[in-house]
Amino acid sequence: MSQVFKGQSSLVISLDTGIDLASAINQKILFARPNGEKGEWTATKSGTILSYQLQAGDINRDGMWSFQAYAEIAGKIHFGEIVQRLFLKPLK
Repeated sequence: MSQVFKGQSSLVISLDTGIDLASAINQKILFARPNGEKGEWTATKSGTILSYQLQAGDINRDGMWSFQAYAEIAGKIHFGEIVQRLFLKPLK
């Protein structure tokens, strides 16, 4: 899917961390909304990937969103690259 929309909940945010997450005890996807508000979602891990299934209301603003992987492994904190995605305003 090339375009994604505000209010859409049929999406999964997946970020490849490049590191083995098998022993991660705390994994999240951090986000920043277009207005600068920040938050986090608890992510599921699989290999090197962190994922989060969007829920209704999660993407509540159109514009450019930023996402970043976060994991705690053996007492150390790991951050992934910041990924940006544009969410458009739907016609409805």
